[in-house]
Amino acid sequence: MNVTTTKLKILLAVIKELDGKVPGLEKTMHESISIRFSFTEETDRGCALLAVSFLEQSIEKCLSKKLIGSKNHKKLLFDFNGALGNFSNKLSIAYSIGLIKKNEFDELQRIRQIRNLFAHSFEHLTFESKEISEKIKLFKLNPKRSSKTNRSIFISTVFYLLGTFQGLEIKEKEFEILRETTEMDIEELKNIIEEAGY
Repeated sequence: MNVTTTKLKILLAVIKELDGKVPGLEKTMHESISIRFSFTEETDRGCALLAVSFLEQSIEKCLSKKLIGSKNHKKLLFDFNGALGNFSNKLSIAYSIGLIKKNEFDELQRIRQIRNLFAHSFEHLTFESKEISEKIKLFKLNPKRSSKTNRSIFISTVFYLLGTFQGLEIKEKEFEILRETTEMDIEELKNIIEEAGY
């Protein structure tokens, strides 16, 4: 048994133990490990497209908990032609409702731009290509830059953000409506307005 396998077994044992304190952690960690291994098998283009796909799914799960409405209503929101049907719109609303911080929003926008460069270019691009490399140099959430390739910086930044969303997904509760408007509320409001002489 090599050192990596031993470390992985220890990590999985610790995660299993922590799952009792944080339900859902073990499942999330297994998903993360699976995602990490899937990146290693991809080309640079495939890695960027897959990364954004995983980030988009994670953001959508978090947003689904924060937004009200039936399953069908949310399905229409996140549908291809819906208001939140693309990654850019999901990022904008996630930032606007405070789900993500400004620095995370900025980093996700850079990741989205990198994905778009890969997705819409007929040229053979890599993480070392000039226009992509320039965007990766702007990354701020990846603290370890020494002796890393642009690809590894990209992947570790994506994993930092995925971890953030997975943590939010575990701890966030379903959205609670602060106050539902009823017919009575509207009538009371009309009476107050009329009594005030408006």
